[in-house]
Amino acid sequence: MLKYSGFLGLLLFIFSCKGDSGIDMKAYYFPVEKLAEPVTYTYTAVQDTLLEDIVWQYAAKRSGDKMMLRGENLDRTGRPVQINEEEITDSGALLRSLKLIGYDTTGEASVIDARIVGNHVFPFTVQDSSLVYFYKIEWDQPEDSLVLALTRNRRYLGKTTFTIGDTEYEAARFLLRELLTTDREGMTKSQWSGEELYAKGLGLVYYRKEISKGYILEYALKSSPFQTK
Repeated sequence: MLKYSGFLGLLLFIFSCKGDSGIDMKAYYFPVEKLAEPVTYTYTAVQDTLLEDIVWQYAAKRSGDKMMLRGENLDRTGRPVQINEEEITDSGALLRSLKLIGYDTTGEASVIDARIVGNHVFPFTVQDSSLVYFYKIEWDQPEDSLVLALTRNRRYLGKTTFTIGDTEYEAARFLLRELLTTDREGMTKSQWSGEELYAKGLGLVYYRKEISKGYILEYALKSSPFQTK
């Protein structure tokens, strides 16, 4: 899972883009107009080639007057182990539901619905690098009586570029600070920092997380899912 480091005094900064002018970020998130049918994003480990690919499938559809983006994290057999539902609003992508799914030895699924405390996934307007965009979920793990909470804060760092194959894309950089707490008869905390890149017209294309000194998770999008052969 994911973790957090510092910035305790900034947890109350929740973004609001109403009436604000700033840098338009909408084109850097997943392109919902291209996701009427499910599209698969495959991320490959950059450093540790023994790690398995991480696969997400995204699809967007209208529900009444709302545009919803569904993301499914798939295991090696193609079964979903996490399902996110986000609402695409004028101000950004907001988490509306998150399900964690486990399977027993017979293949029967058990589903945990996370409680959403902070729902800001991605801002569509940013001002500068001083604002923190706040995300937090909590969930119960019945098999070992654990209560877990994940806090993830993003902070805009600026523009860069990212190359996939022979194509260079404009990209936006975000700093991550993440905290995972577990509570049973006492609370334990794990935290780390990282970075994400979102490419224009694609969405998330790269992330790096420093779990501990000397242990880094680093993944990059294998190829553009919209590339025509």
